Amino acid sequence: DPLRTELPFAARLRERRDATDRPLAELFRTELDQERVREAGKHAVYRSAAKYLGVLFDEGLLVSEIDTQTVIAFVNHLRALRTPAGHPYSNHYVRTIAATLRWVLSAGVRHGIISHNPFHDLPRGVMPPPTPSQEYIDAVLGGGKRRYLEEIKALTEDRLASTYDRTWSLVVPGTGMRVGEWSAVRFIDIDYCAQPLWRLTICRSWNTRTRRFTATKTGE
Repeated sequence: DPLRTELPFAARLRERRDATDRPLAELFRTELDQERVREAGKHAVYRSAAKYLGVLFDEGLLVSEIDTQTVIAFVNHLRALRTPAGHPYSNHYVRTIAATLRWVLSAGVRHGIISHNPFHDLPRGVMPPPTPSQEYIDAVLGGGKRRYLEEIKALTEDRLASTYDRTWSLVVPGTGMRVGEWSAVRFIDIDYCAQPLWRLTICRSWNTRTRRFTATKTGE
């Protein structure tokens, strides 16, 4: 299992343990329970990223033992992971998982377990940029998906296409909306007075299984 690959810090000796310290996994579960009450959308994001934090949880690391070098090793581990198809994960996905660890460590600062979040000391270049890497573009957008983008462009320029199809081809791929979010858009969600362009607010999604409107996946 690539998620259980041994990291450089796995064999670290832990001789000093503060009585106020807590295991990283325990703090994560506590904060996750509170996040469920506060913001359901963020809770879903953190919960989905938890499996990648397993390499830290399984070692029983304490919050105070997560230093800058540990964070660097963890981010490098994420960047080296591959999907079952052999493709790299997108930079955005890696940053989202790393942000979950940063969120837990911020809670450690808030509870007085650590005085400083080690993410603040990361050297430039450790975190991948928010833009897609060329490796990801070549791997994921190759073949059928590249043809899909070409078809979207052709549909956008096709004057014989219906207004609905042309609008869909402009809005959905351009904004990254999910199908359920597109299906739940209302006229009142569009701000025609916004400058310099109209503003579309995505605040709900249509669930085809329950046939009910729900919150968006990210809660935003």
